[in-house]
Amino acid sequence: SQKVRALADKWKEIFSKDIFKFRSLVDPASLPDPMLNPNPSDIIKHLENSEGVSEDTELLVYFVGHSTSYGADDIHLGLSREKDKIRRMALSSLIDDIGHHASVVKTIFILDTCHAGRTRGLSHFVNGNSFAMYATGTTYAFDATFSDGVLRALDQELKSNDHRIDRRAGGITYMKIFQEARRRVISDPNNKQH
Repeated sequence: SQKVRALADKWKEIFSKDIFKFRSLVDPASLPDPMLNPNPSDIIKHLENSEGVSEDTELLVYFVGHSTSYGADDIHLGLSREKDKIRRMALSSLIDDIGHHASVVKTIFILDTCHAGRTRGLSHFVNGNSFAMYATGTTYAFDATFSDGVLRALDQELKSNDHRIDRRAGGITYMKIFQEARRRVISDPNNKQH
């Protein structure tokens, strides 16, 4: 959809500003390139080809799109569409693949999709630490409002006392990004997302 392409373009713009030092998992010298409508095999290949992964590597997994409930605490992510068939991948499978193919210590999930909050119990499967931002609890997500909030929070200029940067640890304070994104979603009177 046009909205998803616009979000991918916004991610590319944020990456190109290089404020937060995002890097590609497969080429640490390059900026990341968002994957639009990937097949599950494309994602696995990307994880298998990861290079330069160290204990300082943080993997950012961002998903915006359609999903459906799956099992007690999982969702099927709608990745790509071919004719009338939607290619899906269970979030639990993606988490397993990250642990198996890319030896990252910290994984950050941003899930702007329906029923995202029901997956809270899955994050413990990731090696090391994980942090997840959910656009919704067990309800529906609309219009990628949460994604807009996350991108606005990342796009703001850094200030000397900016709480989005943890200067001691040397990285992004994802909780502050999440709080800023949720503040924008909750304070929008036209937003019907809960």
